[in-house]
Amino acid sequence: MSWHNETVQQAHRFLEPSPFSLDESAAADAEQRIVLCNPPWGIRLEDGSDDSWLHLGDFLRKFAANSDAYLLSGTKTSSRALRLACATKYPVRVGDVDCRVLKYSINARRESSSPRPQAELS
Repeated sequence: MSWHNETVQQAHRFLEPSPFSLDESAAADAEQRIVLCNPPWGIRLEDGSDDSWLHLGDFLRKFAANSDAYLLSGTKTSSRALRLACATKYPVRVGDVDCRVLKYSINARRESSSPRPQAELS
């Protein structure tokens, strides 16, 4: 794979910080939102590491309650680290790669009315 310096420089220009913080976006009202993401997969996923997918799953559970998340994946195994149930899979083609757009319905966590019983250690 070859990287073109001009293309990389162009991409860096678009990586300006957004004008709001996670705290502000998390405090927004509870109306339903859509999350779109193209996380690393295939050759973009170094050493087979799925940490980015694991962290994405944590982010979606924590900050994207009551949202639908649409994630692009080029491999069948990369999305396992999300630890979320996929609602729908849409086949798409990116260049010469057969991919899928995976839809996840992220529900708000339910608060438990009674604490879970603690196991006794003997």
